[in-house]
Amino acid sequence: MARRSSTASLLLVIFALLLLVISPFFIKVKLEETLRTTTTDITMVKKLTFSSSLIVEGIIYNKSTKDFSLCLIRTSIFKQTGAQGFKAYLNSLKPISNQSILVTKDLLKEESMEYQAVFDGFEYNGDVFATLKAECY
Repeated sequence: MARRSSTASLLLVIFALLLLVISPFFIKVKLEETLRTTTTDITMVKKLTFSSSLIVEGIIYNKSTKDFSLCLIRTSIFKQTGAQGFKAYLNSLKPISNQSILVTKDLLKEESMEYQAVFDGFEYNGDVFATLKAECY
């Protein structure tokens, strides 16, 4: 093919390199959608009055057909703003605080697990919202 058309061979090499770079991300997303499906719900975000702490409570649901024995749970706190469009996207990239916890409790299929994260020394006084993400194995 390289002898007949150098343009076609160059396009083939570029396509192969793009496939090599993009395929791991696509495979990870598909695995999470099919084998490791979890959903999360935040039930409470509360700033304590007499302490500089913030409490986030949530529930993690196992929607997979497999049992999980290990979960990595990421909780992020963001400023509550009325921004729209690109400014809202930029605000979602810079959280006020993050917390990641590795939970080794069994999470059976079609069951749920309650979760609580405490952010000590939380000094922001404005309105906040939280996100909760779980990767279970």
